[in-house]
Amino acid sequence: MSAANMNNETLKSVFENNNKLENEVDVENHTSFVTRDHGLELISETATLLAHEIRNPISSIKLATGILREKLLDAELSKVVKIIETACENVDDIIEHIMFFHKARRLTLRLVNIRDAILSAIHAVSELETVEVQFEAPAFCYLYADEKALQRITYNVVSNSLKAVQRVSFGKRIIKIHVKNDEDKVILNIVDNGGGFPDGYTTDSIKPFRSYFSRGTGLGLSVVNELVVAHGGYLRLQNIETKSEIWAWVQIVFFKNEASSNR
Repeated sequence: MSAANMNNETLKSVFENNNKLENEVDVENHTSFVTRDHGLELISETATLLAHEIRNPISSIKLATGILREKLLDAELSKVVKIIETACENVDDIIEHIMFFHKARRLTLRLVNIRDAILSAIHAVSELETVEVQFEAPAFCYLYADEKALQRITYNVVSNSLKAVQRVSFGKRIIKIHVKNDEDKVILNIVDNGGGFPDGYTTDSIKPFRSYFSRGTGLGLSVVNELVVAHGGYLRLQNIETKSEIWAWVQIVFFKNEASSNR
């Protein structure tokens, strides 16, 4: 059996064993899997106000650098402009994360095709073409949810996976995205072979502005956590060890209501 097939079988076995455990979860208490920071609401409100104030000057800087880039002929100065533009994009990304903290408290719910929402988010991740992405989801899998929030959840997790797999020096860099449509819930599994989470890193470790990446903001998974809980679901983080690799596994469970389970 090839290493790739062996890894697929290992991951499949873990998913199947975990699905058996899912049936034992008490729906009324499923949010106990996530630790909520009681100060997060205050952080969200304050940060959202700051984000609004920051966004306008950042937009002005981006506009100005765009004009400079078109006018400059000096290669060295063009590099400096590119650095400024990249920094502005990073700030924009942080602002988007902050805004989604606030959004978690005012979701717009409707029936959403999970496959379409996830595919849209995957296509939005830049440089994803540099890795092997394996995607599997039912064609018709509906959930009563906020579509933009689902896209942000997927985008953030896949972006983290993309960062992680850059550490793979030899062999393929792989991200697997799998959606399972159960009778009472939808389960989204995202795994990557980027070496796994740090030892002891669990859902309880997720805090705003505390990242397990050396240059991360710590907002990506925090936003995911908030949005998942706002939907009444929960998030799990786990490492899967095969004979040759360590995979990071992010599992997100959304519980269906009557409207979505009837589809």
